Amino acid sequence: MAKIRNFIYMNEQKLRSFNAQLFEGVTEKVVSSSGEHTQESEEQRGPLGSGRVLADIIRKSSNYSDHKFLDDYAYSLFEQRIWADDLVSEGYEPENARPFVSVSGRMLFGDNKRTRELLNSFNEIGLSFHLIEKLQGEMNSTKRMSKSEKISEAKNAAGKGLQFNEDYVEAISTLFEFGFSDTLEAKIAADGVLYSAPIKRESLRDSEVEVIQRYSRISEKTFTLVGSVTQAEEIESPVEFGASGAATLREQILGFANAMREIEDNFFGRAGNEIIVDPIAIYTSL
Repeated sequence: MAKIRNFIYMNEQKLRSFNAQLFEGVTEKVVSSSGEHTQESEEQRGPLGSGRVLADIIRKSSNYSDHKFLDDYAYSLFEQRIWADDLVSEGYEPENARPFVSVSGRMLFGDNKRTRELLNSFNEIGLSFHLIEKLQGEMNSTKRMSKSEKISEAKNAAGKGLQFNEDYVEAISTLFEFGFSDTLEAKIAADGVLYSAPIKRESLRDSEVEVIQRYSRISEKTFTLVGSVTQAEEIESPVEFGASGAATLREQILGFANAMREIEDNFFGRAGNEIIVDPIAIYTSL
């Protein structure tokens, strides 16, 4: 039975790069002109039919209406090949690491941009929740609250945990922006290991808002994440990245970069059981 995947994310550039290396039969040269493509030369060196299929995918994929569907088929070929050639493992195996990893489980979508926006607007949103409850019986009234009344109600909202200290909000928002830079992450926990994948918003099949509305911030459905491991081991800062004592500008810059790395690790470093994955695709199986 064919495996049917519902993709929410695919990095087409990485997929094409890996396919070009795995399937030697991809067309050597494709020339495009005014949106019309002509194939100049073709040589079949890989498995029978693979070069022709992938060449057709590359040639036609500039047509946006075909783009996603052709990439989906290219991914199916890619996944079949890496499993057949034993190039992928289910979960990370440090003693027997492979080029690719596949992990499945419930997924948490971490939208750091939206989280920072929520932090910055928390007091305003919290006060709004409080006022909706307080003014529920006065929906049709035209009376407006004075500034002093709003200040008083903000204090009442704080008593319900709906207000933060403004300086605290500013400080945590600054640290959040420094540490995460409005990134979007997908996380899967499996067998006591947390797999984190920073993802490109432009490679999502739908907007992050639509994805979260459909599947929830923590999904009920099982997702599969396929990619390559980029961080897994605990390592100390290499000695050559520290200052050697010479006060050259170059070494001062290296020292500053090393200090930034230590700050980032202290505030936002990888957890002991966390593995960072460079994702190729994220999907559910139907």
